[in-house]
Amino acid sequence: MKFPHYIFNPFHGMTAHDRLADLLRYRIEKRLPSMIVRVPQSNAPYIYRTMVCAGNLELGLVSLASLAACAKSWPRIEMCVDKSISAVDVQSFYAKHGISVHVWTAQDLLERLDLHGEFLLKRFAETYFWGRKTAFTFGTHETLPILYSDLDVLWFKDPWIELKISDLTTLLAAVDRYYSYDQDYLAMISEEHRELLLNSSPYCAGVYALPPGFRLPEEVLNYIQQSLDTKKPKSYYEVNCSIEQTSLGLATNLVGSGIPWQLFPTCPEAAVLSPKWHHRNRLGAHYATPVRRQLWRDAWAILKNKA
Repeated sequence: MKFPHYIFNPFHGMTAHDRLADLLRYRIEKRLPSMIVRVPQSNAPYIYRTMVCAGNLELGLVSLASLAACAKSWPRIEMCVDKSISAVDVQSFYAKHGISVHVWTAQDLLERLDLHGEFLLKRFAETYFWGRKTAFTFGTHETLPILYSDLDVLWFKDPWIELKISDLTTLLAAVDRYYSYDQDYLAMISEEHRELLLNSSPYCAGVYALPPGFRLPEEVLNYIQQSLDTKKPKSYYEVNCSIEQTSLGLATNLVGSGIPWQLFPTCPEAAVLSPKWHHRNRLGAHYATPVRRQLWRDAWAILKNKA
């Protein structure tokens, strides 16, 4: 990132906190090349999964550094790559910053899905990038709990402890601030399930956890099947990820429970001048695109003595 000279332009129209966010992003990214993350020495018996591409390697480093800053023990980190970057390049990038990462390619995932007879999720993975994400978390039949997190997440407390991941018996998903469910999906499903989704809190596919052996409810799998049979994707990387999010929301309503927004906000509203979420009783926050700048302000508060 080049130095953001525009933040000093009084006619730019930016708010004060957006100017500060861009300055702090510049300062963090300037320091990242030499940053070594000191991860906890003890291991936590769970798998931390995420999706990675060439464009979010550094964002992922910031996210994992925030986890290392608050975690008492360290999970197995697993990432699934897209076509923009190789598994070797991902491993090499994080290794030079002190983080060991196990990387899955698309082929690795498809072979595992075949092995376990997850042919519907394999088809979902081959049709949509977001289907690959669903298959990566729900189709590999692990013997350890899985915590999935997007890379635009910061952690302020240890999720292993705060979410009681060792005691999970069913799906646990973050409550969303907005409804972002797929309208075609809602029109396709039964009236009972549609009312269930619309009359309860929405859920976010950016952070969720599941116990070993968890399988999506048959109703959800059937709807995924119907959606694949009827909806033609514009492209594999179709921007709309709401089919995945709607499926997760229905599964959570049917058999799971939510992480309260007050504990883990998605799209947290911006502070006025100084980062605030890490100062409060929060587990972490998910900084989706509308509030992405806030991530850099909160990240600076966590990493200013480390980055």
